[in-house]
Amino acid sequence: GELASSTKEIRDKMVEYGTLPELLQMLNSSKCELNLKRKAAWVLSCLCEGDYASQDSLEARIHTTVVRLVREIVDPSKPIQEVVHVVKDLEAAGLITEIAWTLSYFSARRALDLNAFVNDSFIHSFCCIFAAATDISVPTQSLNVDLIIPVARLLGNILAAGNCDFGNLIIRQHGFVKGFIRLLSDEVLQFHRGLTKEAAFISAGVCMFAADDKITERIIVLKILPEIFTLFCHSMFDVQQDVIQSFFNIAYRKDKYLFKAIFTTPGDPVTLMKVMTKLLVQVEDDDFRMKVLDFLEVTLENIKQPMPGIDLVQKARGIDAIEYLCYGNLENHTLGARASGIIDRYFGITYKDSPPLEPDLNWHQTSHRIIPRGERSSLVPAWMKDTLSLFATILIR
Repeated sequence: GELASSTKEIRDKMVEYGTLPELLQMLNSSKCELNLKRKAAWVLSCLCEGDYASQDSLEARIHTTVVRLVREIVDPSKPIQEVVHVVKDLEAAGLITEIAWTLSYFSARRALDLNAFVNDSFIHSFCCIFAAATDISVPTQSLNVDLIIPVARLLGNILAAGNCDFGNLIIRQHGFVKGFIRLLSDEVLQFHRGLTKEAAFISAGVCMFAADDKITERIIVLKILPEIFTLFCHSMFDVQQDVIQSFFNIAYRKDKYLFKAIFTTPGDPVTLMKVMTKLLVQVEDDDFRMKVLDFLEVTLENIKQPMPGIDLVQKARGIDAIEYLCYGNLENHTLGARASGIIDRYFGITYKDSPPLEPDLNWHQTSHRIIPRGERSSLVPAWMKDTLSLFATILIR
């Protein structure tokens, strides 16, 4: 496991020497104890990260093996409290964690080919695990971070792929929406920001399906918008990066009902605009800046209540921020041209005397697709860190 987590070259050599089939044989063995399977699954997840030397046939065998293991551990048809009890078991949770990491890598690579990778039973199983791990009966301080993050990443990657059938199936799973909305809360943010970041990533995926489904639309308006509104206004930039994608996906929709709902959500819309325009100047992330500019343009074009979009942007000193992108000697000329176009169109000298402009149908030229995530924050799981620490102590003695 330590070797596999070190460099890509070593991982490729281990795969070349036939490590993967041996690991699969161990995972398929009925005589292999759960503790040993957990360690084998960790090595497997390390080998499968990134661009590894594997054939589709071997990847299919890995997928079949690990999904079968999950179904042996978790029965989605059982009451949620029984599943909560299962995921509290350290050995079972550790095995599921490593399997979820492996599948999250596959889902990131196969974003455009999910039908060969995901089915209804697959979604039922992992949504059930996610719902159990985030159930309200589990105190915030007892949330299993190691388990929740890879499972959330896996489901987020499936949502990011944009498959409506899979997306709507995930959203309708019992306990899924409650679980990820709980992770968006300030209490969870204070406990572990990584959980909130994954929940924001899921939120962006959910917002992709809003216009196609009235139930999802209602969930977003009543439950998600207040949480992501607060998160964006009061969180660190790494969380704001994930939240802006939710706002951007809502703004991207042709039906502007959800977009207008952002400005009637409990919270001050001027504060939201102030945060966005401040970040335009402070943050040197061109992708983020482009999404903010897109959001501002839709605001200028569509918002009339609680005040016109132009007034909202002016109150937030948005003109100064946009002009900074025009004249700030930025290397990204596309970004500067985008900002200049917004100034000319909405704040030009003759703007007030001009007839109403037709909506700019090309405002969303920036890709709205969410990029699936394949990286892992730590290759060494918590349970293995304890083992390594003990091993190091023994060596020192």
